Amino acid sequence: MESAVTILLVCLVMMMTFMVDQYIHDSKYDIPEGFPAICLGLVLGAADWAFGQSAQDLFTFNSELFQLVLLPPIIFDAGFSLKKQGMFNNFGTIMLFAFVGTLISTLAVGLVTWHMIGGDLVECLMFGTLISAIDPVSSLAIMGEVFQLKGKENTPLVYNLVFGESLFNDGVCMVLFFALEKQLEQHDPAGTAILKITAGFFMVFFFSCFLGIGVGMVTALIFKYTNLNHNVSYMLFGIFFMSLSSFMLSEYFGLSGIIAVFFCGIVQSHYTFHNLSTLGRVTVPRVFHAFAATAETFVFNYLGMALFAFRGDHDFDFAFIGVVLGVCFGARAVSVFGLTPFANCLRKHNKIDIKKQILMWFSGLRGAIAFALAVELLHVEVERHNCNHEAHNATGVFEDEFMDGEVINEHAQEDGSECLEWLQSGTDHSHIFMTTTLITVVFTTVLCGFLTTPLLKGLGLDQEESPNYHESKKSRLWAMFDAKFFDPLLLTDGRCGSDEEANKKLGELQKFTGHSRHATFVIGTSEGYDEEEPEEKGEEA
Repeated sequence: MESAVTILLVCLVMMMTFMVDQYIHDSKYDIPEGFPAICLGLVLGAADWAFGQSAQDLFTFNSELFQLVLLPPIIFDAGFSLKKQGMFNNFGTIMLFAFVGTLISTLAVGLVTWHMIGGDLVECLMFGTLISAIDPVSSLAIMGEVFQLKGKENTPLVYNLVFGESLFNDGVCMVLFFALEKQLEQHDPAGTAILKITAGFFMVFFFSCFLGIGVGMVTALIFKYTNLNHNVSYMLFGIFFMSLSSFMLSEYFGLSGIIAVFFCGIVQSHYTFHNLSTLGRVTVPRVFHAFAATAETFVFNYLGMALFAFRGDHDFDFAFIGVVLGVCFGARAVSVFGLTPFANCLRKHNKIDIKKQILMWFSGLRGAIAFALAVELLHVEVERHNCNHEAHNATGVFEDEFMDGEVINEHAQEDGSECLEWLQSGTDHSHIFMTTTLITVVFTTVLCGFLTTPLLKGLGLDQEESPNYHESKKSRLWAMFDAKFFDPLLLTDGRCGSDEEANKKLGELQKFTGHSRHATFVIGTSEGYDEEEPEEKGEEA
């Protein structure tokens, strides 16, 4: 019964969010993406609290649910809908900000946190890593409206940089977070720990890339040599299951699912997409975008509810929250303004001027991934002891400080007393870290989301022209290499244009307006679809 109530409330809140979002879109209000969902979640959490119920029981945030169910469609859609020309022509600059910028932010926040509250340095660096996860959904949605990107192949430079950095930053933060979590359990000396973390990080990152690319190519071959493209349902779920497989395989082998599924999405859109039927090229991108938008809405709803759902776990320290917010903005400024001169030295064209740097700095808000990793800290199992035995590399505490946990060992010390060794659920400062992360996410989503449009227009970036990346030397060389080697291997009949061109080919009937006589093909049929438009037989009486 309780599960049914939970699902009912989630469905109602999601539906209300959709209606509010559509009203805001139709009214042309500059309301940040995700803000209505957060507010409705906040209202639901407050109502539950006022009536004395336990929102924590009804809406318990499961980090595995987020990582294995909600996150894959969001990241896959980001890769599948990626404007690849803009991304890969700025790949070096994006990697500079995503890797070095994240490291600067992690060290700045981690060291300041360690100085303020003490404790385990690795735990503080884990907090620095998770709070550095950028998720500029609000800013990018508003930029998309201002730049009028729909249907355009080329996108403005600043959009490419913000979007690309955010995607790779999320992957970098998750890989680094779990590498530090392993170190929290192993307690190696500092030098050994740095080497292990660095080697593990690069190994996980690059092997995840290769796995995602490999699964994407296998999918393209499957659609080339089978008849799955005769059925829209098979096209949809074939791509979905193969992409989800890249995520699960990465997780199984201890790699990064977020990196794998992102690159799998890129390869799927570059090759598999062209092996689909015309109707498939119209349907697949829109369905995956709908999945991603629904998952994002659910996460934003939960961020609002979490202010009340975790009220028993909250630890408000407003001085600490204020300092962390200041350090986040400061570290972001150092990484953007400090790294841009190095990036410009490597760029022959399209230099990053001061206006673009200001917008990049302002777009570094935090989001759902930061919160999910903060919740993960509540469930990290840390070894604890009630003795100071030198053989124990883990932190020693005394019996009067014993916390609940699973006892895994018990042995006698030299003085005859018993030493208990147990696994403590949650790090020492996980509660204050989760509260600080939640406040930071909500604050930056609202502030940066509301001010992005005025800042864009004030800097004059709303009139920026998109570079023509097709004319670049990199694009021409890759197009020649791709056409000679990969296209013949992976494509059935060569390239067939974008989904926008497929839309034009199918005509208005296939734009999901509700008036299509071919709507049955969207949900699948066992028959092949004739891509030639049928002749009109006259109006029916």
